[in-house]
Amino acid sequence: PELRQNQFGGAVGGPIAKNRFFGFGYYEGFRNRSGITNNVVVPTAAQRQGDFSGLAAVRDPLTGQPFPGNMIPTSRLSPAALKLLNDFVPLPNSLGNRYIISPSVTDNRDMFGTRFDLQINQSQSMMFRYMRSGTERLTPRVIAAVDQTATATLQDAMMSHNLVLGSSVVNQFRASINRIDANPAVTSGLKPSDYGIGFANTNPLAAGLPSISVQGFFGGGVSALGDPQQPFVQRVNHVWQIADDLTWIKGQHSLKFGFDVRREAMNIAFINRPNGDLTFSGGITGNAMADFLLGLPAQARATTTQAIQDGSGWLFAGYVQDEYRVTPQLTLNFGVRYELPMPFIDKNDAISGFRMGQQ
Repeated sequence: PELRQNQFGGAVGGPIAKNRFFGFGYYEGFRNRSGITNNVVVPTAAQRQGDFSGLAAVRDPLTGQPFPGNMIPTSRLSPAALKLLNDFVPLPNSLGNRYIISPSVTDNRDMFGTRFDLQINQSQSMMFRYMRSGTERLTPRVIAAVDQTATATLQDAMMSHNLVLGSSVVNQFRASINRIDANPAVTSGLKPSDYGIGFANTNPLAAGLPSISVQGFFGGGVSALGDPQQPFVQRVNHVWQIADDLTWIKGQHSLKFGFDVRREAMNIAFINRPNGDLTFSGGITGNAMADFLLGLPAQARATTTQAIQDGSGWLFAGYVQDEYRVTPQLTLNFGVRYELPMPFIDKNDAISGFRMGQQ
């Protein structure tokens, strides 16, 4: 398997206006290609035509007796199963009905940041900071309906203002915003009806085919046929924050006062079976692939509705602290902090919980 990695970057900084305005910036890039070996059991060309001769008896579910010659009549084969095999499942390329391949996973990352410091006058200064990180990871499909692409963009911006109110009082105010915008998984967008499958999609963000498992052959993870069972297709998080800290030196006391206010918003689409799932176990004919070719799953699951988590909450906090220097060898610290986290409120009223003592 392939393995190739490159990391590169640079930084620059210095005064923009002498003794008044300073700037700094950096960039870092990351490129990685690494091969992963996948080993999947797939049906042979003969098995795709219903020919299981030479294997354990395959029962006809209509009679309970083995198919003559251990061959399923072509007229009994499921068109949906044949189309899925033809579109997504390759023929074996190794012994034991195995398909072995070592595709390369691509992982690209870019990060940069800037910072500016402004000295307004002898008693005031400001700082501005912005950072951004972007990632994109591509995992080629084996028998899945689509390559898996995971993307994420992280951003953080902050502004602070320092004010010297005298020889013993300093105040710092901060405002910031943090954002995560990610699509950890993707789905194919294919319609189950185009494959003769009677499942309906329950969330347009994760449209695709059912997740299909054929025991002893394929199913689960990168070896799944169809689309992911629980795709994490979207995540958007925001945190807005303002905070203030006041420091007052009075004699042997160093007093600090401050508050912190945050608003957090979250939009998460981690969707459970948006296109259903099918499991073929061999319990009907004695062979899981024969069950699949006949279109007879041991288990079929589908959801009726899928709401995404979309809401916000608040946090309020304040504190008082005293650092009392009794002697050069003894310092006492006293303080109290109060936090009030408000309940998270979903826009669609899709969150349930327990409240003790109430029904």
